[in-house]
Amino acid sequence: MRSRLLVAPFCFTTYTKPLLLSALQLPLTLVRAAKGAPILVELKTGETYNGVLHTCDAYMNLFLESVICTSASGDRFWKMPEIHIRGSSIQYLRLPDECLSKAEEYEK
Repeated sequence: MRSRLLVAPFCFTTYTKPLLLSALQLPLTLVRAAKGAPILVELKTGETYNGVLHTCDAYMNLFLESVICTSASGDRFWKMPEIHIRGSSIQYLRLPDECLSKAEEYEK
């Protein structure tokens, strides 16, 4: 079973174990390394958005493409070509595992 990296503002953990301090990455570095990768975004309202990350700015505002939105109750779904998500409304992000190695290369 592959672990998934969860990114919350200032909190980095995986399902299997917490990351060591030496492996700690800045949140924006990890998110920027996920550009072009499929990600899951959960908002503070409970809605989730699955899509491909197109861009991220310094305020962690995200622009996703090919998005599927799930309501907070989980009983309604919408498909959207693109969406802009305000960074302050994000509860957490789920990124692919390979983003961690990309982020290490990105910082060098």
